[in-house]
Amino acid sequence: MIQLKKLVEAINNAAEIANATLVNSHDQVIDNFFNKDGETGKYQAKIIVIEYPIVADGGTIEKRLVEVPLITVVPISSARIEGLKFTTELEIALENNDLMVSFTNSNREGFLSRGKKKSTFATLEIDIRPQENTEGLNKLIEGFEKQLRAQIPG
Repeated sequence: MIQLKKLVEAINNAAEIANATLVNSHDQVIDNFFNKDGETGKYQAKIIVIEYPIVADGGTIEKRLVEVPLITVVPISSARIEGLKFTTELEIALENNDLMVSFTNSNREGFLSRGKKKSTFATLEIDIRPQENTEGLNKLIEGFEKQLRAQIPG
């Protein structure tokens, strides 16, 4: 048996670690779309150069090199944990004014227990939803999109 408080703390810590993992994926946006200058510490957008066809004077098609910031052409997706629900059957007891819990043995036979002691079953639901980009990131992307549009006639 363990203290109910310790069980709740363990579940809470697991949720915090999962959320921190998702937050770290947000930090990857910087690494994925920008290069850091080792000397100055400033970031520069990762750029790809494409040949873009334009109609030149006289109606001929020419190709113009256009510098495209990678952040303007790759979708940015991120997620956040909206909720966590943990459900299980517990035995409870009071020991020295502490509420103690223990996982019970279910009447169902588990995959790992075949013919042995019955397994304890629990359900864990994690609600992960898309997270909106921050206003700063949206403004940054808009700025790079304006820069891109300025290179393309029409």
